Amino acid sequence: ITDKSNLMGAFHFIKLMKNYNDNLSDNEKYIKPIIGCELNVCEDYKDKSRRDDGYQIVFIAKNKNGFRNLSKLSSIAHIEGFYYVPRIDKNILLEYKEDLIVLSGGIKGEVSSKILNLGEEMAEESIKWWKDHFNEDFYLEIMKHDQENENYLNPIIVDYSNKHEVKLVATNNTFYTSKDDANAHDILLCVRDGEKQSTPIGRGRGFRYGLPNHEYWYKSKNEMFELFKDLPDSLESIEEIINKVEPFDLSREVLLPEFKVPKEFIQENDFDSKKGQNLYLRDLAYKGAEKRYGNLDKLLKERLDFELDVIQKTGYPGYFLIVQDFINAAKEMGVSVGPGRGSAAGSVVAFSLGITNIDPIKYNLLFDRFLNSERVTM
Repeated sequence: ITDKSNLMGAFHFIKLMKNYNDNLSDNEKYIKPIIGCELNVCEDYKDKSRRDDGYQIVFIAKNKNGFRNLSKLSSIAHIEGFYYVPRIDKNILLEYKEDLIVLSGGIKGEVSSKILNLGEEMAEESIKWWKDHFNEDFYLEIMKHDQENENYLNPIIVDYSNKHEVKLVATNNTFYTSKDDANAHDILLCVRDGEKQSTPIGRGRGFRYGLPNHEYWYKSKNEMFELFKDLPDSLESIEEIINKVEPFDLSREVLLPEFKVPKEFIQENDFDSKKGQNLYLRDLAYKGAEKRYGNLDKLLKERLDFELDVIQKTGYPGYFLIVQDFINAAKEMGVSVGPGRGSAAGSVVAFSLGITNIDPIKYNLLFDRFLNSERVTM
């Protein structure tokens, strides 16, 4: 999956593939999820004095570190480089190039665009730059969508591949699943742009955006083999790229911000701060309980100790500390805060910390509905 300028589909794509692979039947084959992104690489992503959409280059993550770098580049493109389109430049790319595979792109890629608009000499300079910085992880893309420009470009790209010893890779731009979906896709483009389908496709006044033909469906393995049978090396490169990619998972345990406890609660060899957080939470909970209930009887102390013990075992002291911090800060600032909702109202610790305003002892509410060691979830 190589969406344009974003990685929003990556998590669900990998999750779907993992579920599929974990439940394979005897006649089904393992599918390796490969994550990439098509980024616009311009001259200077911080320059917004003129429009420069850059060249569309495809990047593929070789592993989880490559995915992190690709995520960073995508974020920079949107947050810092956005000007008409999300953009990066080559300087920022070099900071995050580790564990990335680069495909040269289609007609709007740097090499193809320079052949068509600036001359072959400049196109070859571009190939040298990408090869110098990405070595064997740079591939020249070759596509066959039965377009006039592609038919002109492909022999030149094949020559460049031989001349500069950069491998070809057969690719296919995919915008819909089957060939029969082409018209539906064109209708969606018209809906997006507020155009009529009867308006001719082209540039300028009186024209609309649209794909040049109906060759942009998800082509099968056999269809790709037939299409590129005259360039078998470009098909072999697909397998080579697949083998370079290490599968990785994006799902993980809940990652909370670090809550720094006061100095007197800091413990030695407490690398994740859990010991200090548990001590500080206990201190706040007991002080809060004294304010809420006055003198603490044996049953109330047992309830507090029970809840604090479960919170410690499930690893959520930081969660309680963070929530009480912003709840109490909101109250101090005069921000309206509700009394609490759902199963959290069953926690004496939450009530003592000021997170909730409903007394679970008075209303006989159960803490186990909120958190227990048998169901460790947020």
